[in-house]
Amino acid sequence: MKQFHFIWLLCMAFTPGAYAQHSHDSLARHQTNSYLKATAKKAALGSKKLMRENTKALDAYILKLERMQKKVALFDKQTANQVFPALIAKATAWRGQLQNVAQVPTTYFGYLDTLQGAVKYIGQLATADQNLYQQSKQTVAALQNSLSVTEQTSNLISQGKQEIMAVLTPLGKFSAELGGLEKEVFYYRQQIEDYKAILTDPKRREEKLLALLKARPEFQNFMARNSLFASLFNLPENYNTSRSLEDLQTRAQVESTLQRRIGTDAAGRQLASEQLDAGRSQFDNFKSKYASNGNVDEMPSFKPNPLKTKRFWNRLEPGGNIQFQRANYYFPAVADIVAQVAYKFHKNGTAGIGLAYKLGIGNGWDHIAFSHQGLGLRSFLDWRLRRSIYINGGLEANKPTGFHRIRELKNWNGYQMSALIGLCHKVKVAAKRSATTTVLYDFLAARQIPGSQPFKIRFGYTFK
Repeated sequence: MKQFHFIWLLCMAFTPGAYAQHSHDSLARHQTNSYLKATAKKAALGSKKLMRENTKALDAYILKLERMQKKVALFDKQTANQVFPALIAKATAWRGQLQNVAQVPTTYFGYLDTLQGAVKYIGQLATADQNLYQQSKQTVAALQNSLSVTEQTSNLISQGKQEIMAVLTPLGKFSAELGGLEKEVFYYRQQIEDYKAILTDPKRREEKLLALLKARPEFQNFMARNSLFASLFNLPENYNTSRSLEDLQTRAQVESTLQRRIGTDAAGRQLASEQLDAGRSQFDNFKSKYASNGNVDEMPSFKPNPLKTKRFWNRLEPGGNIQFQRANYYFPAVADIVAQVAYKFHKNGTAGIGLAYKLGIGNGWDHIAFSHQGLGLRSFLDWRLRRSIYINGGLEANKPTGFHRIRELKNWNGYQMSALIGLCHKVKVAAKRSATTTVLYDFLAARQIPGSQPFKIRFGYTFK
């Protein structure tokens, strides 16, 4: 028996690849199943949000058309009857079949193309859970359908807006109604783009697995054959998916080549013009398969509010800071540790509340002892002055008395008020994290315990 174990260990020592491969397959099974679960959940949630937003947008659009029809009819009944009934009927019909529509032209969305390809590739692996694979495949297909439905809804509303503006703008009497319609269409598109941005923000485990897949040549070959991008371009199987556009001709190069080929001959130029028109028609047909990306070429006539489409939870900015109070010999006797949350009510301003815990550190370097020294409630407002400089102010209520049990805090007597104002410097240190340094002056410091300093310096972080 001992000889068998020795031989087995000797074989494993000289064949590390086999053991590593087994370990890798075991790890891949856990990762792929976890990825399929996360994908199914994320796709189902994204599909639900998109369809809900489409329903809301169509209801608001139909209501807007009905109100505009009544108002326009007061001035020009013939124009109102020519424009609005057809648009209302078209929007109402699409609204009625929104939840049951199954066959719509597929629109291209790069992230979703990669997602579908990854799910299909994982489904072919022997280690993949087939139940999870089928669930993920169905939800991703539903998400693709929801994106296509969203594109159709966006086109319907945009075309309706253009028809209305073409008729009513020359009349010059309905600028307020046209402005309201333009805002609704713009913010609807913005909301859809926000949902897409959420979808394309993968979690850490998704990023890790996608990085592993993209490093595999077999996955690259699979995507070159099966992705929607490959089908649109009819790419060959040996196409290099990492290739960029460095070898595409520029406009100047194309014009130079045409000049050399056809010269100044009128017949040649006519033939080239016809070929260009045919190419443009084919390109427009191809471009119609892609999402509109919000029609970036159509600029709104008003100044958009970037927070209009943000939900309440997406406007919250959690954070925290710390402040030290000096006792003697530059020793910090008390540390105010604060947890806070702010609400972004304007692109330049936030307002929030915080809870401060006063941690006692001791009386000197030779007597360090931790204790509960009090509690505080804070309210504050930040407003951007210039770039990373903000004006900060707020009211605070602090109870600088020690306690041993939570129930001792029920007594609201003994709180001291502070009224502060100062400057805050915010520096972005990560994608969703900023470091803050705040200098404040307390106008009510003289009313507090003796020795209280009017100037306060706080260091902290805000997230999001």
